[in-house]
Amino acid sequence: SFGDLSFPMMAAAGTAVHLGLGERAVSISEQALDRSMAMGADGAESGITLALALCQVGRGDEALVLLDGVANETPYLLSVRALARAMTGDPSAAIGDADLVVADAGARYLDRVVAGVAGGAAASQLGTRNDAADRFERAHLTASVAGDVVARELSDLARSLVLGEAPHHEVGHLGPGWKSVAESLAALVGERPGEPVA
Repeated sequence: SFGDLSFPMMAAAGTAVHLGLGERAVSISEQALDRSMAMGADGAESGITLALALCQVGRGDEALVLLDGVANETPYLLSVRALARAMTGDPSAAIGDADLVVADAGARYLDRVVAGVAGGAAASQLGTRNDAADRFERAHLTASVAGDVVARELSDLARSLVLGEAPHHEVGHLGPGWKSVAESLAALVGERPGEPVA
């Protein structure tokens, strides 16, 4: 079908967002989503990737609005929504989404890593440091088993910033989008626990 013409752009957007190239991922994802919609194809995957890219450029509220328009709650959607919710100060909802990802046997490793990072940050926002550390550790182990250096560095950086630990791993593979996500999550620690940030 003509909607298949968006597949190369979807792949490019996925690569950009995975590497943490947020600005580039936003641009490519918007084009992929537009192309999918113009061709009458399902643009859910492109929309979720765009939402993740929006998180990487500090636009978590816009990511949540976009995700509200996606009907099928896949592990990918849930992990990105958990991240957006953690970034916008809704820790209880973030943990709920993250836990759904962990419980889904069909969730991909990267969904589990993003959910683990989001859940760890959200648990820290709620003042449950041990739960936060456990969630970050599971994200790290999942990324390590998968052999994904970027995902491992994301989990490690987020953990060190959110929990205030000395960094003990390299972050040379992380793009600015993932660094921005980790910094945004860390900035919310110490806000009013359990309450959405205004």
